[in-house]
Amino acid sequence: MKFKKYSIGIVVLLLIPGITFLFFATPSQITEVQPKYPDYVGKIDLNKATRTTEFSLCKDENKPHGFYSSSAPHIYKKNKLEFREFIVQHYQNRNRNDNGYLNLRFHINCRGETGNLIINELNADLEPSNLSATLVEQLVDLSMRNENWRTADHPTINYYMYLIFKIENGNVTEILP
Repeated sequence: MKFKKYSIGIVVLLLIPGITFLFFATPSQITEVQPKYPDYVGKIDLNKATRTTEFSLCKDENKPHGFYSSSAPHIYKKNKLEFREFIVQHYQNRNRNDNGYLNLRFHINCRGETGNLIINELNADLEPSNLSATLVEQLVDLSMRNENWRTADHPTINYYMYLIFKIENGNVTEILP
């Protein structure tokens, strides 16, 4: 009985250094430093995006251009003023009284085609909300027209674009950026 207790004690004492060695020597235990913000501006989660089935980005080793709206003036087919005028001319309120913001985030490939759309609807206090479905559908359809967007000067460049529509009483009062 005494021998059994000593045997168990010796085995435990021998296992502790071995387990410790394995714990610190195993590569899976070494943690990599993860960046605080692992995604880049313009990254669109394709699992949450719409208009993805017949859309593909052009082969580009880089991330889409257009971070922080820096290239937005170059993405519009003509310019932002004409884009705004097009929206104002074709948008119809249809007696809606919505207030808030409609944010559209999407990609434009090198052929000027749009896709990978993410839609965010916010109330006037910038909290998630639901705007009228027909209002959203109409602004999405008008904004995503390929005729609005320029093709890239380079055959593999893709763009990231976002639009924020300020809605007051169902009317588009501002388009940002």
